[in-house]
Amino acid sequence: KVLEGGKFLEVKMMPNLLNRLEAVAERLERVLGVQPDIDELPATSASEVVVKYDALIHDFLNPWVDASQSIGSEVAAQADAAKNAFTAQREMMVLVSKCKKPSSQHVLEQIVEATAGALKQVAEIKDKSRSSKYWNHLQTVAEGIQALGWVYVERSPASFIAEMAQAAELFSNKIVLEYKMTDQLQVQWVKLFKELLKQLQAYVQAFHTQHLTWNPQGIDAQDYLAGEGRLPSTYTASKPKGGPGAPPPPPPPPAAPLPSASDAPSPQALFAEINQGNLTSGLRHVSKDQKSKGGKAPIVLNTPGYKAASTPPPVVAPPAAAEVKTPVIPEKFVQDGNKWFVEGQIGKQLSIDTATRQQSVYIRGCKDTVVSISGKVNQITVDLCVSTGIAFDDVVSAVELVNCKKVKVQCNGKMPTFAVDKSDETMVYLSKSSLDVEILTSKVADMNVLLPTADRDDWLELAVPQQFKTTIADGKRLVTEAVKHG
Repeated sequence: KVLEGGKFLEVKMMPNLLNRLEAVAERLERVLGVQPDIDELPATSASEVVVKYDALIHDFLNPWVDASQSIGSEVAAQADAAKNAFTAQREMMVLVSKCKKPSSQHVLEQIVEATAGALKQVAEIKDKSRSSKYWNHLQTVAEGIQALGWVYVERSPASFIAEMAQAAELFSNKIVLEYKMTDQLQVQWVKLFKELLKQLQAYVQAFHTQHLTWNPQGIDAQDYLAGEGRLPSTYTASKPKGGPGAPPPPPPPPAAPLPSASDAPSPQALFAEINQGNLTSGLRHVSKDQKSKGGKAPIVLNTPGYKAASTPPPVVAPPAAAEVKTPVIPEKFVQDGNKWFVEGQIGKQLSIDTATRQQSVYIRGCKDTVVSISGKVNQITVDLCVSTGIAFDDVVSAVELVNCKKVKVQCNGKMPTFAVDKSDETMVYLSKSSLDVEILTSKVADMNVLLPTADRDDWLELAVPQQFKTTIADGKRLVTEAVKHG
């Protein structure tokens, strides 16, 4: 079976014949009491799970890599690293189709080592190219390629891939806006990458619906690794119907070793930590004498080094996080050139006191965290955050929220634009200086805007409409307006 045109088609002869031959061989070995010779296992499994992954690589990965090579520069280098990651995961699919699930954590880490090394290379290329004119391309891939981490997800891994695809859209949409009128190659590159992730999601949904599926009748994974020495690094993709097969990709680079128990937690340990639910223990308690008049504490009040406005709006601290899926993102709090990166922070209170109007702030993957920014910055982007508070003085261009839940934003000065996309339960507190802000929303739910009143302890809370009515005017145009209730 192969993937063609977004649908699974069946090539009857070769896969069925190989499956039957393998079944006969296994029965003979059981009757004769012979253990399979690991060294003689074929490099390409005939199982359907591997054949479909081959088709995914040939039909969707390779065209995107070709487009990346046409663009060249860092985009081409990063695409090669991404292809190595897919190739390594393809060999992992060969292993899981032949082996039982190992009980040893060490064996599991050996199995994912090659994929992890390639993913690390993708991220390193992005981090070393922050001044590149293709920065949005590099960010798109760095976000989306994390979808290959579905093998760690113990429940509904296809949903995890969808979340990573949405995270990549924050940057891929910027590419489309920039090039849609001038360079169709860039637009096509975005479409190909989106389709690649979409087909990866379909593959996982079909063959690994609940979690990574192993072969319960297979051989021991540790024996397989001992016999092979390592996961195979090259392969010949199955030929899809109607065309020649893809040439074998280059072998992946040597994988970076995974952190040891003494250096850092394993990926599984990180997921377990997120699922514990007690992630607010690191938040600092605000005593009564620290609270503002009225007994409400601004979200930035307890952040060291932050100088609040003379009459800071009384915003309460973020509530405990709801049970939502959030990807595991490495912790980072650094300044790199004109960009501040606040990533993977859990249960923290952080302040940025030295930002300037030429700098932007990127906050991603934070949970139960408060970030305060003093002074004037160019732009603030908040992505994939849960139960997080952001307080700032002034923004030159815009504040953007994407894929967030239960995020509170406090503007003490001015901001011209506030954009929210694919986010729920957003609250934005405006100062008197920011009442001329332009608020743009798309796919939002339960968003409220709070306006200052004469009483500093009271706020006028207004809900952003979620329901709209569209009518046809003059038989040739649409008129849309918010539905008013009451």
